[in-house]
Formats: sequence, structure tokens, C-alpha cells
Amino acid sequence: MGAALVIAHEWGHAIQQRAGQILDVVTILSELQADCFAGAWAADADGRGLLEPGDIEEAISALYRVRDPADTPWLDLAAHGNAGQRINAFQDGFDSGPLKCKAKIPF
Repeated sequence: MGAALVIAHEWGHAIQQRAGQILDVVTILSELQADCFAGAWAADADGRGLLEPGDIEEAISALYRVRDPADTPWLDLAAHGNAGQRINAFQDGFDSGPLKCKAKIPF
């Protein structure tokens, strides 16, 4: 599920690009939005019976492992978010779907 999460996160960036929603200023916001879209994908896959028991927990564990270090500045161009931010964004997408993800960043 970790690999699928990365692909879903990148799929989130593809959605942003096609919708004209790429942020040039604060990268972390677009990264968290991509995590949210990954959560929306996971909910859809789960609803179609494509996920196995434990897959969501594995995705959350993967987000924890790829979190930014504690001292990462908010405006760091490589920032993706701390563990809580990334997991919350994923959970928002999982619980509320892609429209919640779009609403996370006003464009």
C-alpha cells in the first residue's frame, strides 16, 4: 500500500495540474492537498473492494515515515508536511472525498 500511496499522491498532483491548481508560493499546501486526493482515491478503492484489511493503516504508517523532519520550515520548497498534517490531509480525503480536498486550498 505504501507504493500505491505514492502513486495516488502523484495522481493528486496531476489533478491539481489539470485543474490549474498548482501553487507557486507555498509548496506544502499543494503537497497536503495531494495527500488529501490520495485519501479520496483510497476511499474509492476501498469502496470498490480493492483494498485489503490493514491497507489504510499501512498508508497512514507510510505517511508517518515520509514526514518532514521537525525543524523543516513551512516555506521550504521540499516540504510536504509533518506527520500529523499529512495524515490529517489523507484522512480528510478518505472521509470526505475529493471536494473536501479542493476546498482545502482556496484558488
